[in-house]
Amino acid sequence: MTLLERAHPEDIKAVIRKRYRSLAAFERAEGLARESVSEVLRGRPSARTAAAIERVLREQAKEAESIIPVPTNIAVALHRHNAEAR
Repeated sequence: MTLLERAHPEDIKAVIRKRYRSLAAFERAEGLARESVSEVLRGRPSARTAAAIERVLREQAKEAESIIPVPTNIAVALHRHNAEAR
């Protein structure tokens, strides 16, 4: 199952908008037909558009993996420290 198949359409649009500012800008940058992203998200097949969307989703997933979360015990300690400062 691909990221495109697993993700919610609104989440997909959010990822595209985050990088390209609009779906139309994404379509222009990728040389896709107008409204092609919306059509794919509605279930109409387009291998080229689906591949472009999948590529953006994979890039976003890689970026998300590179973020290092703060360990829970440090976050709790910082929170307690702030509470005592009041």
